[in-house]
Order: sequence, then C-alpha cells, then structure tokens
Amino acid sequence: MNIKKDALSWINSLSGFQGGNPDSNLWFCGLEYQDVNLKKHIQELNEKCYDKNHFPSLTPIESKEAVEGEKFNKALKEFTEFYNNVEKIDSSNMFTEGGEVFKLNLFPLPQSSSGEYYDEDIYKATGIISKAELTALCMGKDGRFSKFQELLNSYKPESKVIICCSRKHRYNYILAFGGKEELNKHLKDERDEELQCFEFSSPSRQNKYCTLYELNNGAKLFVVPFLSGQASSPDSKELANLVIEIKKRV
Repeated sequence: MNIKKDALSWINSLSGFQGGNPDSNLWFCGLEYQDVNLKKHIQELNEKCYDKNHFPSLTPIESKEAVEGEKFNKALKEFTEFYNNVEKIDSSNMFTEGGEVFKLNLFPLPQSSSGEYYDEDIYKATGIISKAELTALCMGKDGRFSKFQELLNSYKPESKVIICCSRKHRYNYILAFGGKEELNKHLKDERDEELQCFEFSSPSRQNKYCTLYELNNGAKLFVVPFLSGQASSPDSKELANLVIEIKKRV
C-alpha cells in the first residue's frame, strides 16, 4: 500500500463522524459521511486527529444543520425521543458536547459513487483505492477499530446501547467495538444459530430482521438494517415499535 502519511494519521484516529456526548447511554454508528464536499472533508480530517480523550462534537448550529439536512439523522433524533420517552429533543443539542447521543461512523471517508472503489479524487488525496483497502487499515493493530474499543471501554460499556445500520457490515461493527475474539464468538453463535435475532414486524420492510450482539464488556450492539441512510426513512410508528422491541432486550 502507498498510503499518504496524513491519511494514515486520521484513519488511525477518532475522526470522520459527528461525535457528541460519549457519556450518553445511547450510541449510534453509521458507515460513512454522504454528500460531503470531498476537498473540505479531507482538509478537516488532516487538521483534526482525535483520540479517546479528545473526540469530535458539533456546535449547536452544526448539530441542528446535521439533523435537519439528513434523513438518517432525523430518524435518529426521533428514535432518541422515543427511547428517552420525551416529547421533543432540540436538534441543536443532538450531537453537541454533553448532548443527547454519541454518533460514530465506521469509516472516515465519504461514500464512493461506485460503492467498492473510490473515485480518482479520493485516491489522489489519500492513496486509498478501495473500501476493502480502507477496511484493512481500520482493522490494523493500532487502527481505527482499536480506537473505538478503547473509547467504548473508557465510558462504562456495560451501560451502552449501540444502534448500528447495515447488516452487510455487522462483522465490522463487532470488530470495531469488541475485537477479533468477540467476532470469533459471534461467528460461532451464528453458525450454531444461537444469535439473538428478532423480527421487526413491518410489511414495508424487506429486511425485517434485527440482531442483538451482547459484547463481553457489557455493551449491547443492535444491527438495524433499515436505519441505514440508504434505506427509505422509517416512519414514527416503525421507530416507536422498534424502541419497544429493543427495550425488551436491554
């Protein structure tokens, strides 16, 4: 690999997500930013390499813009309202320091137009050609996923509920928050059909199965496929029912 030094610095740090309040019991993890200004995004990544004692958060104005400008974040806000049993949460307090939730992304680079291979501009700026190459770097000994584990273990993991999207990346979520031994355990559970899967009853959803992975550190990781930013937005009734099903298992 011929990865640029600056790119390695932020790949191996806690960069590329909104962040917020890690003391919150409710964490979310998406895949990557979408529809961002690539040049500005990479410049910001180069300027800010975070660690477990210093991580991203948004200003109130940025938090409000993030919620109002992206359907995924709107769904997360409504989910949080149901989960915390409050009528309304101020959008400007969602992803702020000391705010309502903590939100991460598995990968620091924005989504590529082709899916698996990055555009020429991303390659020129980073030296990274594919999602597979980026994933391998994130999985490395001192890579991004190890930083996620350090961060989670620093903030009472036994109290955390982590809501993730995309069943395709379920193993990467386990690696990111639990590590290789944790993944091996859950792969065995999957082979032995001992995973805690539950059907989310919604006729409009093709992929209705949600999965709970209970990590050794006490955190509960839920993979909810239809919360993906690429999926059609869940309505209020779906979100309310989803919260009920998750709370049964917390």
